Amino acid sequence: MGLAAQGVLKNILGTVMILADRHYWVRESIVVNGYDGEQVEEIGLRSTAIRLLTGHLTTILNDEIEKSAVENTGRRPFIRR
Repeated sequence: MGLAAQGVLKNILGTVMILADRHYWVRESIVVNGYDGEQVEEIGLRSTAIRLLTGHLTTILNDEIEKSAVENTGRRPFIRR
């Protein structure tokens, strides 16, 4: 039973860490695991839904996001052209 719940607990703790550290919020643009997101659609208990620049919607487990580098492009002060 403990091994079966291990994945669920990892994702829930990943969600708590994302919300506590305030890496990103809904409607912000982020880049994570090679996915360039136009905006974060939803932060759930298990996963985060990201709308990509191509218009597709992808979901990434919160445990994977917590382990990887997140680039929050929505909070940059200016855009270099």
